Amino acid sequence: MNRSIDKVLMMAATFFCPQCFTKVAESTEICPHCHTDIKQYLNHVPYLTRLIHALAHPESEARMSATIALAGLAAPEAVKPLLDLIAQWPSDVVQGTQAIDALMQINTMEARQGIDNISKTHPSVVIRRVAERALSRLLEG
Repeated sequence: MNRSIDKVLMMAATFFCPQCFTKVAESTEICPHCHTDIKQYLNHVPYLTRLIHALAHPESEARMSATIALAGLAAPEAVKPLLDLIAQWPSDVVQGTQAIDALMQINTMEARQGIDNISKTHPSVVIRRVAERALSRLLEG
């Protein structure tokens, strides 16, 4: 559990099952809700998979940490989940801005198309402007 997302998932003396995000005691080995072997999950589920899964975490800090880590990895597999995150939390401007930055780092055709769509259709004018600037920077190359 030395990776940033694992720390956030277990943050502030509140512990969560990394699979279903149910609050559990720190000593919990098997989640009482989804029956996941927590240690097994953390040791065997790939880091990228856990980061993408953490975008659905109920705690915004965990979602933000996952978004930042995904930007650093620039993994194309994260494009759709990041776009879904932006759509699911339209009023969270900070998270949306960070997710757009992650999409810029990934910089695939799908990511650029997603940023373009956000710049035209997102309900937040702030996010639309961030997406417009991001797209301009990507096109300038």
